[in-house]
Amino acid sequence: MRSAFYSVLRQSLGQLPQDPTALIHALKRLGVASSEIEQWLAATSNDNATEGAPPHLQHLVRDTMSHTFFQVNHLPQLCCTTRGTRPGDPLGDLLFNMIMRLIMEDCKAWMLQHTQSQWIGTPAHTASFANAPDMPASAFMDLAYVDDAALALHAPTIGELVSLIQHAAMAMHQATQKRGMMLNFDKGKTEVLWHIAGKGSTQVKLQVAQEGGFLCWKGDDRDFRLSVTQSYKHLGTWIQAPPRCSRDVYTRASLAKSAWGSLAKPLYSKQYVSLETKGKAFQAMSMSRLLYNVHTWCSAHDADWQKWQNHMRKPLGLMVKHLLLGTAPTHVDTVDLFGIAEILAPCDQLHLARLRYIKRILQYCPAALWTCLFAAKDSHHSWIMACSQSFAWFRQFYPRPFGPGDSDSLFQWIPFVAMDTKWKGRLRAAAKACKRHRRAVAEHHLWQKKFDRAFVEGGGVLPVTQVTQAETWACDSCTRTFASRKALATHAGRVHGYRRVMKFFAVDDVCNACCKIYHSRQRLIEHLKFVPTCLEVLQACFPPLDDDKVQELDQIDNAHTVAMRQQGWWATKALTPVLRIYGPPLPPAQTPEATLMQQRWAARQPQRGNAFTFLQGRRTDAPAGDPTVILFDADLPAFVLQSHAGPNKGHGQYAARGLAKEHARLHIKTLVFVHVFSGFRRQSDLHQILEHQTWGSLHFFVISIDMCLQKIEGNLASSKAFQFLLLYSGCSGCSVRF
Repeated sequence: MRSAFYSVLRQSLGQLPQDPTALIHALKRLGVASSEIEQWLAATSNDNATEGAPPHLQHLVRDTMSHTFFQVNHLPQLCCTTRGTRPGDPLGDLLFNMIMRLIMEDCKAWMLQHTQSQWIGTPAHTASFANAPDMPASAFMDLAYVDDAALALHAPTIGELVSLIQHAAMAMHQATQKRGMMLNFDKGKTEVLWHIAGKGSTQVKLQVAQEGGFLCWKGDDRDFRLSVTQSYKHLGTWIQAPPRCSRDVYTRASLAKSAWGSLAKPLYSKQYVSLETKGKAFQAMSMSRLLYNVHTWCSAHDADWQKWQNHMRKPLGLMVKHLLLGTAPTHVDTVDLFGIAEILAPCDQLHLARLRYIKRILQYCPAALWTCLFAAKDSHHSWIMACSQSFAWFRQFYPRPFGPGDSDSLFQWIPFVAMDTKWKGRLRAAAKACKRHRRAVAEHHLWQKKFDRAFVEGGGVLPVTQVTQAETWACDSCTRTFASRKALATHAGRVHGYRRVMKFFAVDDVCNACCKIYHSRQRLIEHLKFVPTCLEVLQACFPPLDDDKVQELDQIDNAHTVAMRQQGWWATKALTPVLRIYGPPLPPAQTPEATLMQQRWAARQPQRGNAFTFLQGRRTDAPAGDPTVILFDADLPAFVLQSHAGPNKGHGQYAARGLAKEHARLHIKTLVFVHVFSGFRRQSDLHQILEHQTWGSLHFFVISIDMCLQKIEGNLASSKAFQFLLLYSGCSGCSVRF
């Protein structure tokens, strides 16, 4: 490969001698065949890798690639100098980009010559964002960064797409081979990311599965084996087929948690380190990894975003645990945890990153990218629809009117964003307002939770929404009841050791009743669940497995489930289609052959499992009429004279009748505290400290007055302002303290 670079660059710079005998002799000593040398010289004779490069760069490349080796007489070995490029050298990436440009151009010309598809990968910027040209019936585009190249292919039918994939692989092969490079077609190196769907997909899936996951064909000079994959990592982002973001969510969360874990003990757990310092470190180390390229996700559902954001609940909960007013971090929403820490929540930072990216797109968007985005604009989870949510977030938090009225459409916002020279400043203002809003909402939620706890402990009853169960399932092994049979089965599995009956007849991944292989035991269990006829045949021919054997198989399945989750799939994901195997099927149920087979297997396997019988429960009828549920204080008995403090919890201090009511009239006092400030409120000021306290029988009201905004009402010497404060406090007989 290095000799090919030498040949291309020296030829492009005009430094190759007229008689390249010395170069040919040197390449032969490296073990290169004469035919390959002639092919390299013929292919690179018309190449110009530095075309369009400035003279300074050309001189830099010429100096770097000169005198990279020398030879001593009477010695067959070549001596390499320290010139040239080495791994990690920034110039090496630049030189590789020069070579890749020639390869991609050659590949494009080969595709246009041998196929009927159109090339849409023009680097020209989008001329108009109002619309986009229609996507051609058959098209391709190429992307390359250093040695990482990708070709996006589009065709109307599976047959045409297969032909396009084959021609793309052959085009890259011939473009690299004639320059001295050889593509590696092994798994994980050169692959095709392909969601096989549509008419004729079953036949193609079976053909690929029979070849071991490869798409095989015979080319001009060799046999090609191209691996078919359903996930691929390109420039740090996992792409899956069908399109989803599960693996990227798991990867981003793992990187963010690992960055947090390395600093959890030396930094985040130290009490003498301020929360502001911890927040800056957390934003730089963890949030940067969590937010990497998430603004480009086009297929994320709301559940994916929630899962992605909730991965940060534990790190933030431990960091701000001392600020939660006694509430457990698991009982606080993730957005509230970020609000208390004065860090923008991941969902808010996502909107900010997407809005910044929109500005860059309007300046440098290639026409091919806008064509693809515009073609999917009507999809519910398209990127353009996600931009509408980001603009709605911007309108909610930006403090001044800006933009096209009440519209959130990207097409309405394009002229405003494109012509605005202060767009980044507006985003910073929206981010500051959002941070203040999240902080205030989080404080309200935490105070409400603290008040609810104190109110309930004092005997109060919170008004809750009553949910009447339509059906109730009772467990016969204990006294617990459940709202559904699925909940009862989950309880029986966790507490009483219940296992589904399908697991006792799924030994491996083959169903001998229908002679099909499902490639995993989990998929076979799902098959037996939805096809009861196969389960009946297996039950008629085999005894159930032993309980210990089922637990052993379940442990193996758990490891497979974890591996699939790390790849962004469910455990029952069909990475390989169902294949029919050769051989006679099992005899049907309730036949002499099945009975004889059952008897022979019973003699061979004396121990039988019975954990599938542990689901012992029954359905009970819903209670007739409305159930008696205490919702308000009126349902509790009043204060009685026969006891010292009454029978109610909290001595009846929240009772609305009886002696408690008379006691409240005599002893409860009201106090109003007026807090005057100018400008923005500071955190942990006097107002905040007082309003977060519980004063028992004293009703304490805190009124905050901003002298900058309330100049008239803030004049405390005015009798009119005094009357306004009395009315604002809501009680005419209370005492106002200044």
